[in-house]
Amino acid sequence: MAVNGNPLMEEAVSLAEGKWKKYMTGLTEGYKKSHNGQAPDSSILGTTALMLENTQKMIQRMDETTKVVNLGNFVDYGFGVITAVMPALVANEIVSVQPLKARTGEVFYLNFKYGSNKGTIKAGDMMISATTGATDDTLYSGQEVGSEEIGALTTGTNDYEFYLSYTPVTAGSLSLSTGSDTITDNGDGTLAGTGLTAGTIDYATGKINLTFASVAADATLSGSYSFQYGNMDVDGNIPQVDVDLASSTISSTTRSLRARWMFDAAFELLQVHGINSDEEIAKAMAAEIRHEIDGEIMNDLWRQAQAGGAVFNWSKTPGTGVSYKDHKDTFVDTLISMSNAIFKDTMRAEGNFVVAGINVASLIESIGDGRFVASADGIKPGPHVIGTLDGRWKIIKNPFYEPDSFVVGYKGGSYLEGGYVYAPFLPLYTTPTMMLDDFVNRKGCRTIYGKKMLNPHFYAKGRIVN
Repeated sequence: MAVNGNPLMEEAVSLAEGKWKKYMTGLTEGYKKSHNGQAPDSSILGTTALMLENTQKMIQRMDETTKVVNLGNFVDYGFGVITAVMPALVANEIVSVQPLKARTGEVFYLNFKYGSNKGTIKAGDMMISATTGATDDTLYSGQEVGSEEIGALTTGTNDYEFYLSYTPVTAGSLSLSTGSDTITDNGDGTLAGTGLTAGTIDYATGKINLTFASVAADATLSGSYSFQYGNMDVDGNIPQVDVDLASSTISSTTRSLRARWMFDAAFELLQVHGINSDEEIAKAMAAEIRHEIDGEIMNDLWRQAQAGGAVFNWSKTPGTGVSYKDHKDTFVDTLISMSNAIFKDTMRAEGNFVVAGINVASLIESIGDGRFVASADGIKPGPHVIGTLDGRWKIIKNPFYEPDSFVVGYKGGSYLEGGYVYAPFLPLYTTPTMMLDDFVNRKGCRTIYGKKMLNPHFYAKGRIVN
């Protein structure tokens, strides 16, 4: 059985539990240390394992000569670098991460569809879309049917017969319109209305009979009705929701770096300080690419965020008679408004993380009374998690934002719950160190990945003003 209907993630989790298990043990321990004892979920383990698998397959495609010349000591530390870099991406905290097995592939997300006809809703209509949000219907799960069409009924007489969709019908609840005629339920099984000579309703079966005085032969009866019904435990009376695993095509892009350094420096570094320059340089380039990817994703969230339809501004200037210390607490009100804008637009969830520019991060870190709780993993290069606010929002400090800018967003507990997807293909490949007759060492680093915004209403953007 596939994980959430996704066979690729099933394969990824299987690799994490089998072939690449020894790397997952170290990954788990490192993750726990930087996440206050929290273990990584199966999607992080599976994604990392699949990245190791992709990298190994790329190495295996080299011929024997190429392996000897180009592989170098990558196998000594390369897989370890991948294992360290992938879970360290802030992307894991704020967007859906779904690995690719080829440069072009599919990413997945959940849609929820109506499974029954009820009122104006037809089976197969979208209820909650990962890309467009939710409908505004409020009757589907309740015991009321609103504005359901009669359909077109043609007879040779003035008599019409049809059945209501849900039973038993609550006595006195039916309201029926046919053109200019309005028909009401007397509550005793009889119906009354303009132009109607006879009308009955069987509350148990939903059968309706109407006889009009002036409807011409072969005329078509159309209109709509609304009513209430009881006993939702009757078979067929509970409206159905269908879960649809949808997909979207995604293409990859590339990031690359190269480094050069003198043989003399590398030799002295090893002899005097016991430091392997190859490994250190590979780690440094990996860290640079990692925080650039995080920065790129966060910039996408800022540019494309649409929840609330406008930028949310918080004024740094306190009101008359209000201390700045007390005024800072009102910043949380802005975060609440932005979180609720996400909920209103998506009908899925409220915001649960904040990506903050430097000035915004400073403001959050200075909110007192224990409301901001700093994380235990310390300072890192590039964007990184710094703690939580009110136990509700995870806070990410991002040097790539303008200092006064910030984004509130939502990411669910599953890799299928998020408005934006980061899709790594080749997580990180470093070439072996090569030295020519100029005694200059050379090394390259490359990653291949895709990214895609699915629903910008999962993100709202704000600024500190004044």
